[in-house]
Formats: sequence, C-alpha cells, structure tokens
Amino acid sequence: MPLDVLVKAATNPLKEENEQNAADAAQRRQTTLAAKGIKTPAKPWSIFLRELRVFAIMKLATGPTPLPNVLRNPDRLGVDILERIVRVRLRNALDILIERSLVSVQDSTDDLYSMHSLVHEWVRRRSKMRTALQSLWCQISMTTLALSIPRPVYGAAQDEVQSEDERRKV
Repeated sequence: MPLDVLVKAATNPLKEENEQNAADAAQRRQTTLAAKGIKTPAKPWSIFLRELRVFAIMKLATGPTPLPNVLRNPDRLGVDILERIVRVRLRNALDILIERSLVSVQDSTDDLYSMHSLVHEWVRRRSKMRTALQSLWCQISMTTLALSIPRPVYGAAQDEVQSEDERRKV
C-alpha cells in the first residue's frame, strides 16, 4: 500500500534503534564474558567495518532528520502506538485533501489516490519557490523514502558472508 511507505518512514528509525539497543546489549554481554575469560568467536571484519561506517554516518549527520510533522515522533512512542497514530494522522490529512477535491480516491481497497490535474500543474509552474526551500523539500522527500526502507538486521552481514561461501562451494 502506498501509505505504508510513509508509515514505514516514521516507524523504521524506531525499529532500527530498538535493534541497535539489543545488539549493544549483546555486545556488552559478550564483553563481560570475555572479561571473565570465556572465549567467544571474534567479530568478522565485514561486521566491524559496517558498524564503523554506520557510526561515522551517524556522527556526520548532525542536524535533525527532515521529516514532515505528520511522521515525527516527538513523544518517543513505541513502534505499535506510533504506527497507529501515524496512520490516523495520514488518514486525517487525506480526508482533508479529498474533501477539498485536491486528491481523489482511485481504489479504496488498495489505498490508491490521484492528485487533481490543476494541482499537478500548479506544482510544476511554481517557480517562485526559493532554491533553499526547494532543496529542503527535496531533502524531505529523499529522507522519507530512505527511511521507508529498513536496514538489514544487525549481524545480517555475517549471514550474507556465510550464504555466499555456501554458494561458492556449490
């Protein structure tokens, strides 16, 4: 469903944060075991480099994530509650757009909508928008789409390495 892209953009960062917290806890347990002298398998270089890359990206991204207010989570709600609230917010926004005939429903079972042709034309001809504002909306669009795609689960790189080794053997 098209609305799912927006819902995932709101919930994926929280899911990823939860996965990262679980991975950090597992790392702390592993460190504790190592301190007690219990041997644990070494972390593969691929996972170490992936973690380093993510850490570097997180440190470089200093500003707040540009997201529309409807997708934000200022109250730090849980994933399930946030998903329900975002769906309600999006439905309310769509209802307003439909009520004002700016958007029409194409297929209610698949949540397909179309924008009125005059709205399309207005957006195309709106040349008075400052370049900085155009840049901001471009960044918001890119961020929303990027956040709608979940990152691989922590440690998935190890599974990929193992499955690639298995494919090479065959």
